[in-house]
Formats: sequence, C-alpha cells, structure tokens
Amino acid sequence: MSPKGPPLAAVGSSDLSGGATGGASSNTSMSPKGPPLAAVGSSEMSGGAMGDASSGTSMSPKGPPLAAVGSSDMSGGAMGDASGILGHVGDASSGTSMSPKGPPLAAVGSSEMSGGAMGDASSNTSMSPKGPPLAAVGSSDLSGGAMGDASSGTSMSPKGPPLAAVGSSEMSGGATGDASSGTSMSPKGPPLAAVGSSEMSGGAMGDASSNTSMSPKGPPLAAVGSSDLSGGAMGDASSN
Repeated sequence: MSPKGPPLAAVGSSDLSGGATGGASSNTSMSPKGPPLAAVGSSEMSGGAMGDASSGTSMSPKGPPLAAVGSSDMSGGAMGDASGILGHVGDASSGTSMSPKGPPLAAVGSSEMSGGAMGDASSNTSMSPKGPPLAAVGSSDLSGGAMGDASSGTSMSPKGPPLAAVGSSEMSGGATGDASSGTSMSPKGPPLAAVGSSEMSGGAMGDASSNTSMSPKGPPLAAVGSSDLSGGAMGDASSN
C-alpha cells in the first residue's frame, strides 16, 4: 500500500517512484489519483503516472484509457507506448490512442505524439487537433502539432502546404519534411531531400538511419538507430 493510495495485490518487479503504485505481474495497479490498471507487466510508473506494459489498460490521471499497451515508459504523468509520448496517450499495438484534447486514433503503431498532435503509424488515420486528417500514416514523427505521412498518404502542417508520398518524414515545430524521395517543405524554410545519417548536436533534428531523431525541446524518439545525439538531446539507440 502506498501512503495515500489503494493497496496492490501481488506486486512483482514494478518501478514505483513519485508515489505511484503498480503491479508488475497480472494484478492491479493504481496511482493515488488515477483509475486502476488491469494486467500490469513490467511498467515504469514514476511521477504518478500509470501504465500497463502487457495487454492491460494504461491511464494517466487526466487522460483517457489505453487498450493493449506494450512496454510503456510513463514518467512525469505522461502515458505512452514503447515509442514514447510526453503528456499524451498512445497505444503501441492495435488499441486506441487519444490525445487529451484531440480525437481518437484507431490501430496506432509506433507513432510519436507530442505537442497535442496525434499520429497513426500503420494504415489508419492521423489527425492533429487543429489540422486535417492523414491517410495511411507510416512511421510519422508528429511534434509541435504537425502532421505527417511516412508512407504513401498525405502530410500537411497546420499552416503549410500538403505533401504527397512522404517517406520517413521529420515533422517538428510545424514543419513537414520527407527524408527519402518525397517532398519536403518547412513553412519558412527550403525543402530537404533524402536525409541519411544526420549528426544532431546543439538542438538540431535529424535522421541517423531510417528513423527519426529530435532535439531537447521535442518529443522522445521512436526506433532510433545509431543516432549521434549530443547537447541534451533524447534518443533511443535500439528499437524503442
């Protein structure tokens, strides 16, 4: 039992810091101010956030629930899947993903949703709260409210022109870009073509393999390969 929270049954190897309670096996985990979780695996729960690392339900104190969450990294009250979502809700398998103020997503894969933007990394629909929807989104990087399609769908920034057939787009700060053979355009900058093994230091953004890397003020990285992230940048060196 946590000092201010409900009791836990059969707690395994949970990481419980910041007053959050969690069950690391197949029992119930509850944050002091949030709803309970069902079938919690090896969740990381710090800062009062709750998460389910297997096939249970994950919910932030102020956000909607998630279905079938994978290996979530939930700290600072944020909910997410294995790709990493700061302050938002995400589903890393075939469940539902929803931003607290945005519309829901169906069958979200390894999307990155930060700054209120939502994305679908499989073949479903992605929509930013203030922007148009996207069709057939691949491994989009959606931060700063920008939307992008990393496969053959349509990508559009809320204030920029649309993109057709975007590959592994880099979209942060409302800019849209295509790192392969598609079209890239920043609202105020020139386009980028075929971004490969970028070097990202001092807050720059780039793609070091076929994934997306982002700077200190952006969301976490999903499936980053051999990125060079220095200057306070966040990165994942494996497939998380």
